[in-house]
Amino acid sequence: MIDTVLLKIPADKFSVTKPDSFEPNAMGLLRQPYLPFHGQPYLKAINNPSKEDLKQGIYRPRLTIYKRVAHGGFRINLHIELSLPKLIFGNNFDELDDVHFDAVIAALKKQLLLMGVLVTQDNLRSAAVHAVHYSKNIMFDDFTTASMILADLEKIKMNRHMDLNRTDFRNQGEAVRYYSKAYEFVLYDKVADLTKSADRAMEKEERDCNLQMNIFDAVRRQGKPVEVLRLELRLKSQQKMKALFEKVGIDSDCTLQSLFSKRMSQALLRDYWDDIYEQLVPVLLQELDASQQFALIVKQRPQWKPQRSLAAVAICAMIRTEGHRKTRSRLVKRFSPRTLERIYKDIKGLDFRILNKAKPFQHVTKALETFVPLKSTDFAILSPQPL
Repeated sequence: MIDTVLLKIPADKFSVTKPDSFEPNAMGLLRQPYLPFHGQPYLKAINNPSKEDLKQGIYRPRLTIYKRVAHGGFRINLHIELSLPKLIFGNNFDELDDVHFDAVIAALKKQLLLMGVLVTQDNLRSAAVHAVHYSKNIMFDDFTTASMILADLEKIKMNRHMDLNRTDFRNQGEAVRYYSKAYEFVLYDKVADLTKSADRAMEKEERDCNLQMNIFDAVRRQGKPVEVLRLELRLKSQQKMKALFEKVGIDSDCTLQSLFSKRMSQALLRDYWDDIYEQLVPVLLQELDASQQFALIVKQRPQWKPQRSLAAVAICAMIRTEGHRKTRSRLVKRFSPRTLERIYKDIKGLDFRILNKAKPFQHVTKALETFVPLKSTDFAILSPQPL
């Protein structure tokens, strides 16, 4: 569901009731005598949660008022950045559903007022969203570990149509990040990430206000094999949002009300996961040795000539040894890239469901198909019932 958002609200749709709660005092941006620009393109005043709030477990948004030089004068906007699940639940493990929207708006208005900013509920509903994170927590209780899944994801290639040009593997296999300037698709071990310092964690926001480990502690003390894989699609611009919405057939005006949508979150996350899942076949085949791979291929593709079957086995072996990127760079020096793509297509067309290793990935696919919000209370199912 939806997690972090960046809202931008123009000056005529908000008012500051406590200008001294900002640093520097927001009055210098809004009333005379104005703060000087000193040649800078903009001024800003910041109002972030205090250390006392964080220590007490009080979650509040991060506020910034920007004043920019514009044609004929100045433009003033309020930026509101926050995690919506943390606003409601105090954590972003519990997932929001569409029915929570009114509660989110009411809670956000209240917190803004406590921080010295007045915005009506209607203006919050229609606020422009300039960045948004959609996410899904997927729980495993069958001794599957998130690190096992991420280890295989490190070896795949990302399809070019995803427009992702960089890959980052972090924290000894606990996170995989595919990214570009406009957006990121991140998969990581949610439980392990909670123990990381702010500079190493995939989720950096308000680490001091992070009480989510309590969700897992009681279950783990009982020896329960609880693992959580988190998927996040982080969209950093309205231009990219609109392009992706069009791709999955969704109309949106990029307001908070239109983006607060379970259907939208599901469609976007499934689109990216389906592409990743398609690339997993060569990796999953690596569980077989070369002779077993050959036997599997000739059984499923008896019409292929020996050279075609052997090429698929050889590519799988090279990927297993070096990973996709090195394999590709080695082969394109001598062969056409189309040759390698043809072999990949052959491999991806095989039925690999007979391999046990496919089961965790099929679990992720099923979770995205059903898209049932995960709650911390779900862990009570794993706990023994009282006598």
